[in-house]
Amino acid sequence: MRRLLSMDGGGVLSLATLTMLQRIEEKFPGFLARADAFAGTSAGGMNALLMAAHENPADGLDDAFQLWDGTAPIYESSLWRDLGALAGKVAIYDNANLQAYLRSRLGNRRLKELYYRVVAVTVKLDEQLPGGHRGWAPKVFDSQGGDPEDADELAVDVGVRTGAFPITFPIFQGYVDGGVVANNPALCMLLHEVKRLRMAASAVLPETRLLSVGTGAGVAAIEGYNLDWGYGEWLFMPGNPGLFTDMVVSAPMELVTEQCALLLGGNAFFRLNPWPENVVTPSKSRGGSPDSPVDKLRKKALLLGRTADLDPTFRWIEASGWMDDDGEEAEPTAGAQSTRRSARSPRASGATKGT
Repeated sequence: MRRLLSMDGGGVLSLATLTMLQRIEEKFPGFLARADAFAGTSAGGMNALLMAAHENPADGLDDAFQLWDGTAPIYESSLWRDLGALAGKVAIYDNANLQAYLRSRLGNRRLKELYYRVVAVTVKLDEQLPGGHRGWAPKVFDSQGGDPEDADELAVDVGVRTGAFPITFPIFQGYVDGGVVANNPALCMLLHEVKRLRMAASAVLPETRLLSVGTGAGVAAIEGYNLDWGYGEWLFMPGNPGLFTDMVVSAPMELVTEQCALLLGGNAFFRLNPWPENVVTPSKSRGGSPDSPVDKLRKKALLLGRTADLDPTFRWIEASGWMDDDGEEAEPTAGAQSTRRSARSPRASGATKGT
């Protein structure tokens, strides 16, 4: 059986994802270590890298929490950048602090040197397309997907690429945030699983279990029937600016959920994405003071993660066989600097930090 864990993007809202995974790990010790691969978009992609960097991925949860809870100063900016962002000339934040934090945890390790397989979604802005044309296109990095170029990519670089959301962060190495095309990366992961094994989907999928974890369900409904809106309403509506961006990123996510459920069916797929009491949009957050919007967003995400009803998820984990010992050894990551233990073995007492 192959066990796959997928994590949505969402910036600091991923604190909800991490908190729910922490609760699952407490209920089922060794749950994360039994995963064969981690997929993520944007914040989810960075969290996937941080967890995959540990022999026991549960030990990477603290690193991921610190990325989003305010410990890492990724949302700090200079006065000059604030003025430039206000004028629409530069991104709100630069990539330096984000890159520095990821490097402090991942070091110079390449994707192939992580303990677990990682699938991370990005968008490449200048890609060679069929017919000799050039344009932007989705790019899914897969550390064990058979492409040696992917496997040799620095984990830090992939992390910054998948999180470079337009306007919020600068373009990084020709890539932007994968949330533009697949904020829910579950289907990307599923299709790359089939591609990696070079087998028909009918042969792969019956032995696959996929848990897809979101950051809290979607954008609020829009009242009205025939609304004649211009860019003012779509982009600058009081109380909900950037509504168009939120819709473009969020609307496809439930389509992915439906597609994965149809492909896997039964107890093979589960979507964990609880409804928050109040929907908040992360892309407009600014500042780092205790009363800032980004700090309020963190608190809402943590509250959602702590209070979400996980009993249906617990029941799915038990019914799916995720925690069962099926007698198979997980495939080690090629080129890992130390031998990865089996994903079926007991939870490790500790793991080596990246250098």
